[in-house]
Amino acid sequence: MKKTISKIEKLDTFAQRNIDDLFEISDEVIMAEIEEENIDAEEIVISVKQSYENAKSVVGKSRLAAARKNLDQEILAPTSPMKPVVNIETARKFLNKIKDENNSLSKDITLAARNLDNLSDAEILSIYSDFIELGVFDEGYSE
Repeated sequence: MKKTISKIEKLDTFAQRNIDDLFEISDEVIMAEIEEENIDAEEIVISVKQSYENAKSVVGKSRLAAARKNLDQEILAPTSPMKPVVNIETARKFLNKIKDENNSLSKDITLAARNLDNLSDAEILSIYSDFIELGVFDEGYSE
């Protein structure tokens, strides 16, 4: 079976061969070519370093842009509102039952939690959902 080689693999092979050739050339041969062609070696070194730093900057900026894009997508992604797993009366009744059956609990919980009647429906449903998440009872609990 004949294996097809992609353009990227061909380019990679070409680049690797050129790099290997460069490493095989002695420093003396390279310096002789530089002198023969009247090239300023220091200028080349500075140019290569600048190119490398520019490439690092471009890569860094593209990574930052990608990270920002992902973060923006997460922020803008619609979130599903907390759906009540039970009607509010059942949730209030359940939480009051827990509070009433655990007198020692009343000492340990916050003032807001002790005064369940003063909490909004959303807060009650949130506490009720927390109990479900903690595994205190199964979803859809009712008496």
